[in-house]
Amino acid sequence: MRRLIRSSIVALSLVGFSAFAAAATTVPNTFTAGTPAKAADVNANFQALATAIDTLTARVDKLDGTTAVTMADLAGTYVINGLQTEVFKDGGTPGGWIRNYTYQGTLTLAADGNLTLSNTETGTLFKLGVSGDMIPNISASPPAVSSYSLPSNDSLTWSLSGGSLTMLGATFAIVSGGRLLIQSSSNSAGFNGTSVLLLLTRTN
Repeated sequence: MRRLIRSSIVALSLVGFSAFAAAATTVPNTFTAGTPAKAADVNANFQALATAIDTLTARVDKLDGTTAVTMADLAGTYVINGLQTEVFKDGGTPGGWIRNYTYQGTLTLAADGNLTLSNTETGTLFKLGVSGDMIPNISASPPAVSSYSLPSNDSLTWSLSGGSLTMLGATFAIVSGGRLLIQSSSNSAGFNGTSVLLLLTRTN
């Protein structure tokens, strides 16, 4: 599973880089054989190339972390894919519960610090018996356990500080200049624990 997640992150990072580098560079003047090339036209072509190189350099600097990204750089729409796993005891009785969630949706960050979110959450609950058998028990009511949930409303905010993005009560790592945002956490105490992985992939 760890290898699969790591491979997915690398693939998503490469997709993000290709999206940055896809624009073609053009020059304003084309010369033909036997036609004099004016200095102003040649200089205009060189200036167009210099501008394109400077723009690409600035983007690469943000991709590799040489230059810090800004809130304006991160503004855009992201696809949400998340996984949460909880393992906890059933009070003082033998056995326990395993609960899995998946998150899918979209999130839009505005440069002014506001965000909008639309997501769906699906989950599966299993009872872990004393013998180790896992018995589906979707309708059962397990004991209360802290969980990571994505709120769905349009009155949320986000912030950027020290190269990390904070929103939804969590801190996200910024990858490939903001083409990918990653949040992961693990909280365990004895037999009780919650692990979360969220991948937010930029779509525009």
